[in-house]
Amino acid sequence: MTDDDALRRRFRALRDADRARAPAFDAIAATARAPRRAPSRARTRWLLAGAAAAAVALTAGVAARRAATAERWVAAGAAIARWRAPTDALLPTSGRELLAAPPTLGASVLDAIAPPPTRLSPRGD
Repeated sequence: MTDDDALRRRFRALRDADRARAPAFDAIAATARAPRRAPSRARTRWLLAGAAAAAVALTAGVAARRAATAERWVAAGAAIARWRAPTDALLPTSGRELLAAPPTLGASVLDAIAPPPTRLSPRGD
């Protein structure tokens, strides 16, 4: 006898054991065809009450979460507006006013020192 024959005998024994434990098909089909009783009114009321309570709790949770999220965004925006870079102290340098704006073509150096002439109105006011 080979190992294959022994393996076949063992699988046959497993199949026979499965068949012995399996319920009859007629019993399963009869259970499926049997009329089901309608759920009681009390059970339906409890289910509706539970669903309503869950909807209220969910709505309250969503509203609370949105309010908390909005508060966090406002707080984060305020914190960002107050923030200053650690290197801001290095930005003001001596002589910065000389580099503030480049000269325009046709402008004189004296324009920066002397005030612009005032124009008289044509009526002589």
